Amino acid sequence: MKVFLFLLLVFAAIIGPNASFAQTIDQVKKFKSTTPPPAPVDAVKSSPQPAVSTPAPAVNEAAEINRLLNKPETNEQPFNFLLNPMVQKIAKFLSDKKVVAALNTFSQKENMTKMLKSQLVLMLAMIMLRAWMSPKTKTFMAGFVANLWLTALYLFVSLLVLPNFIYGPGYLEFVKAAYAFSKEFTG
Repeated sequence: MKVFLFLLLVFAAIIGPNASFAQTIDQVKKFKSTTPPPAPVDAVKSSPQPAVSTPAPAVNEAAEINRLLNKPETNEQPFNFLLNPMVQKIAKFLSDKKVVAALNTFSQKENMTKMLKSQLVLMLAMIMLRAWMSPKTKTFMAGFVANLWLTALYLFVSLLVLPNFIYGPGYLEFVKAAYAFSKEFTG
């Protein structure tokens, strides 16, 4: 019944508002007589379904990891990546006492909330400053330079001034150590 009413509405919209109700019903009956009936549910269920997936063969995990790392099969543990010089540099950086002290300072809850609030205030101040400065620029280049200057100011304050003020001088020590590590790691 719902299908019949739906088709009635569809054909009424197709035929148009000037058609009579009898014409619309005739069109719906003609459409219903020419459409094939749907397949029975039992026929659909009885058709063979392909398998979704096949179980994977059992694999020796240590041998597979060594194969993926392009290492020859050995009796060693698969975690020999700790002998890699790059991994040792990262471990050396993360075990430095200054870095650990700085990370402990960063992770204190009161410092995190102060930093979050100050970053939000800075972001709102920068939005207001941009909104104030944008109408004052007359040309495209003036707007570009103003936005570039405001972005540089925002990055300087948010990455150096605020953290140094909130975390103390340990933040700058961390930045220096991270910079030295990046130079050593990449160069």
